[in-house]
Amino acid sequence: MEWDGGDDYYRRGVVWEEMVKEVQKRGFGGGGRNSGGQEDGDGIDECVIRYCLDRCRIDDDTGIGVVKGKVKGKMEGCVRLDVDKIALYVAQFLFHSQLPDPWDKPTFISKWNRLMPGVGDEYEPKVELLRGVALVQSSSSPSSTSSPATAAAAALSASSSSVVLKYFPRDALPLDATQRIAALFKERARWRLKDLEPYLEALVESRVGVGVGVGIGGSTSTMMGILLKYACVVHGEKEEEDDSGENIWYIAKR
Repeated sequence: MEWDGGDDYYRRGVVWEEMVKEVQKRGFGGGGRNSGGQEDGDGIDECVIRYCLDRCRIDDDTGIGVVKGKVKGKMEGCVRLDVDKIALYVAQFLFHSQLPDPWDKPTFISKWNRLMPGVGDEYEPKVELLRGVALVQSSSSPSSTSSPATAAAAALSASSSSVVLKYFPRDALPLDATQRIAALFKERARWRLKDLEPYLEALVESRVGVGVGVGIGGSTSTMMGILLKYACVVHGEKEEEDDSGENIWYIAKR
């Protein structure tokens, strides 16, 4: 019989110990060391399973993600799991399964939806989660060594190309500003600000305090300060305007 204890893991939550046992039963654990530190055959340690599940918790008012049972529809002692965190783990799995090749965007979105546990709109992964994880580009995008002029020509012909998602995680980039900017412009000869933002947030936070996001307080000006130091502004062709009419690009200073 299929286990249904995790069907509504976002709203009602899951019973923690039952969830751990179910992961083990499905072959992800059942080995290594159990919670008592005893050898339990080959496989993933129970503590690793607990750690991974813990990373998916929703941090409620209690600070540990445990539902107290006084909210309608939620079970006593259950732990709610974060849909966005799970969606990101599933996305990472898909990207790694096809490295170094990019994914056709519609195919990726379709597989992403099918692999997500849960039924209903609240369990549908949001494309916005991929900001800072993958780049949206045409299948005919120029190489990282292409000049800005070549990149512009490629952008103009992108309408006849399929849209792909290329895995480019911000967490894999250096934290040093000079090195990170160099890595970004090695990947792309020119960038729109909206595409750069998720890759620059770590640099902004290191200057204005951890937890300060883009557009809050002085963080936007700090981001622009970083760009002014390392990049130049250029204007694209009329045909390159995005949906909002924006047509400003950033290229590396020479």
